[in-house]
Amino acid sequence: MTIKIGDTEYQTRKPKDLDEQLIAATGCSAAETVNLLASNPLPGRVAAAIRPFLPEDAPPLSELASALAADVVSAANAALTLYRSVEPAPMPESGK
Repeated sequence: MTIKIGDTEYQTRKPKDLDEQLIAATGCSAAETVNLLASNPLPGRVAAAIRPFLPEDAPPLSELASALAADVVSAANAALTLYRSVEPAPMPESGK
């Protein structure tokens, strides 16, 4: 799958350690990230959610967030699609 951020299109990959990367970067697991993307897609959150799927040479979070800010809802939907591609897919916590 590819994802377009700003003027650049990136080939995504499935991260082997998604939870570890997210917890290190944000303090949230993949399931918590899915909840945040669905309820409050801020550019920084969306950038942090997408970054583990991007190549190593992708821009830092601050640059990604700036590029995503123009259409953060579409970016959040693209991020949720990425998360659905991970097995097992992170599921939002019930009742929240």
